[in-house]
Amino acid sequence: IPGTTWTEGRNLLAAEAIRMERRREKMYDYWLFLDDDVNVNCSSGIAMENILGEESCWQRVFNFISSNHVPEKVSIISLPSGGNGMPGFAGYSNNDAMFTAFKRERVPYLLPYATLREGSSEWTSQAALFCIIQTCMKSSTMMVPYVGGRNGAHRDYIRGINLHEIRQTITDNYHDDQADFFPCSELSNEQVQQGRDFTGTYESGEELNEHIPPPDLELCEPLKRRFEDWESQITI
Repeated sequence: IPGTTWTEGRNLLAAEAIRMERRREKMYDYWLFLDDDVNVNCSSGIAMENILGEESCWQRVFNFISSNHVPEKVSIISLPSGGNGMPGFAGYSNNDAMFTAFKRERVPYLLPYATLREGSSEWTSQAALFCIIQTCMKSSTMMVPYVGGRNGAHRDYIRGINLHEIRQTITDNYHDDQADFFPCSELSNEQVQQGRDFTGTYESGEELNEHIPPPDLELCEPLKRRFEDWESQITI
């Protein structure tokens, strides 16, 4: 979207998803965001084909997302950066944002992306989202098995991890005095690293589901109200 930052663009797309759902009078199963330079690599072999099928690599990604292999407790489906993917099923709290499929039922707790102060790193909105996943639905991000992603274009933008900036963004966007909700008030450098809260790797979605903790949606109800306030401002 010309003239926007990565974060602004994703939130504009999220608003458009709301409009499309209103027009069709039906919710989607996922809201999927991906950078426009993303490409995928698939592994080979029987184990991969049994789960993903035999079509093109991109089609295999979408086969998986729409299949019953996705564990019930998963909130986000992503792609690992580089290589040919994970040989099995694993959960995390933190993921690369180049490809992110949010389960629609979890969208009200995860979106919109945090609004950033001017001059902030574009990595900050994703780091703030890590905090929410760790707080509300730990280890519920999974990678599409046997598929790796890459996005090599990387245009010029402000980047980098700044803990003070991330904490400030979390406070601005998610802290709620009235609800006594203050996630990640002592955010550490380890909490914003990729691969946090790794569950281990399993052979099936059913096994992975057993190792993903139940979400704490009651604790995170203030986030749902944040989403509803944002949604109420979107006009067709």
